Amino acid sequence: MATSTEDLRRKLFHKFSNHLKFIMEKGFIPKLELQFQDTYICPVCLRQFSEDALERDAPNMLTAEDAPPASLGGRKIALTCLECNN
Repeated sequence: MATSTEDLRRKLFHKFSNHLKFIMEKGFIPKLELQFQDTYICPVCLRQFSEDALERDAPNMLTAEDAPPASLGGRKIALTCLECNN
């Protein structure tokens, strides 16, 4: 059974993956060579990730990121890869 954090991470992945496709299709940004059908780009390192990166055993899994930091009242609004989140 998925936890609320896992559900949120999956929701954020699909939201931003779909936004990326939309803005490329509408010509707002140049077409990128996407490595995966559904692609999430880490906003820090700009590496591309597939939905498999949401799995807990992924080598560099996507994690929910608080912005601003939770200690300052932030909330989880994006994903970053584990390497960038540490």
